[in-house]
Amino acid sequence: ALLLGSCSTYNTMIQANNRVKEVTLGMTKEKVIHIMGQSYRMSGVSHNQKGELIEKIWYPATQKSIFFFTFEGDKLVEWHERFILSPDEELTE
Repeated sequence: ALLLGSCSTYNTMIQANNRVKEVTLGMTKEKVIHIMGQSYRMSGVSHNQKGELIEKIWYPATQKSIFFFTFEGDKLVEWHERFILSPDEELTE
């Protein structure tokens, strides 16, 4: 069962990496979720100065990165990939 879980997680990450190529700024949250899948996590909710709802969600991209999506007023205004470092790794440029 552990092997199947690992394969499933790996397949989800491969699909996310392929699907993110279809995402464009200005898409609705519903459209992004339709493309990327239902397995997202919320990472924050707030309001901007205009009173519009700001929502942030993320998807696993690889074992060491995550795709973050930011919506303002239900429109995608930013997305990026963030790399995750283990405690013994350092970010080098």
